[in-house]
Amino acid sequence: MIFVILCILGNVAIFLSFRSFKALGINTLQAIVVNYTVCVITGVAFVSQDAGARLSAHWHQDWLYFAIFLGLLFIITFYMMALTTQRISIAVASIASKMSLVIPVVFNLFFLNRGIHNMGWINYAGIALAMLSIVLSTWPNKGHTVLPARRIPLAHRFLLPAMVFICGGVIDTSLNFSNSRLISREEQGIFPIFIFLVAAIAGFIYSIRSRERWHWKSLLGGLYLGIPNYFSVYFLLRALDAFQNNGALIFPGINMGIILSSSLMAFFLFRERLNFFNICGMFLAGLSLFCIFYGDPGI
Repeated sequence: MIFVILCILGNVAIFLSFRSFKALGINTLQAIVVNYTVCVITGVAFVSQDAGARLSAHWHQDWLYFAIFLGLLFIITFYMMALTTQRISIAVASIASKMSLVIPVVFNLFFLNRGIHNMGWINYAGIALAMLSIVLSTWPNKGHTVLPARRIPLAHRFLLPAMVFICGGVIDTSLNFSNSRLISREEQGIFPIFIFLVAAIAGFIYSIRSRERWHWKSLLGGLYLGIPNYFSVYFLLRALDAFQNNGALIFPGINMGIILSSSLMAFFLFRERLNFFNICGMFLAGLSLFCIFYGDPGI
């Protein structure tokens, strides 16, 4: 359970980092590009002193193709989320990204066949409550501005959230599959390094092509975003391993922990107003956490 908690804390740290960017005037895209490089450096420093030899020994592993695929998908998903936030709303982007946990849950239960025989109705009820909690916890406050529907192209209104949903689900599913079938426990610290390396290269290529002027604050933002970002993926892999790669429990559980923790942080640190639906969503998030992990010996 400790790896689940550490993964949640890592993701909450990412949330706090993003929230600070606006206050500090940090360019989000530039900070994310820098963050991927910081992730690589953090990972290399973390895995051991002989990191160079260990990394070079893994260039021909079968999972390298998955790492390249995930690295590119990280950039694409972020870009889709940014477009959804800008052209539709933050609430829609948040719901689409969090609801994507449906994909790894279904894949885990019916394709990997992990946990399907030792999950009871309480666990499944927790997963259902998690879906409802996502909608309620991201329900916009009164006065929340969204572009009028007639001003949003039809393709953007439906395609962008769908792409965020699919890409987010594919990322989690690929991590679950890789951890279950492709990488060993000793490689759980190395696998994310290759993912972030590809994402960093793709990000820098994109930023060079955009010819946007760089700011020194982006380096600062990327530094304190990158460290928890690496460990959020590493602890996710360790959490999956601790629960026999049962993503049907891990992904809803971690998402509910993130919703509950980040909502409390937003309320106490940023004085964000919570409406009735948000409070109900937080309550359901806590209840779903209990139901999801009910009776599991890993707790």
